[in-house]
Amino acid sequence: MKNELENSNSSLKFKPLKDILAIVTGLLVITLIVISSIFIKPKNKNVYVEIIYDNIALFDKNDEEKNSHISFPSNGEKKITFYKEDSSIYLKEGDTFIFDKISFTLYADHSIQLLYEDINCPDHICSKIGRVYNTYTPIVCLPNKLQAMIKAEGFPESVN
Repeated sequence: MKNELENSNSSLKFKPLKDILAIVTGLLVITLIVISSIFIKPKNKNVYVEIIYDNIALFDKNDEEKNSHISFPSNGEKKITFYKEDSSIYLKEGDTFIFDKISFTLYADHSIQLLYEDINCPDHICSKIGRVYNTYTPIVCLPNKLQAMIKAEGFPESVN
């Protein structure tokens, strides 16, 4: 029994060169994985925003096809604004918005944001979220029954 204990202790001795080499190699591999996951992301061309009001998909009034897949600008930013008086344009006949005006900002880097000044809401939690870059991460405004989400055809992950 004592020999077995001595043999196991001798195999656990610190071997500086081998141990340091193993630790450095492990840290290098972990660093490369983290860097590649941050900077090397696949570009998805079919990325769009979907804005839902009370379970109904809204669309950009400048879209001639009335498609609920709202496209990102090619550069800069664009605001998509919905007004209470435009309700018949966006929703089926007879439905109206409960809010006066709301704007979503879409950016060329495929991110979306709801700015504080673009929404009339008692707590503004939805505007405190900031810019959203990842697909299927919603911006939700419960008092106004609104939800905006970046969607993509393909694997759901970050699109920038």
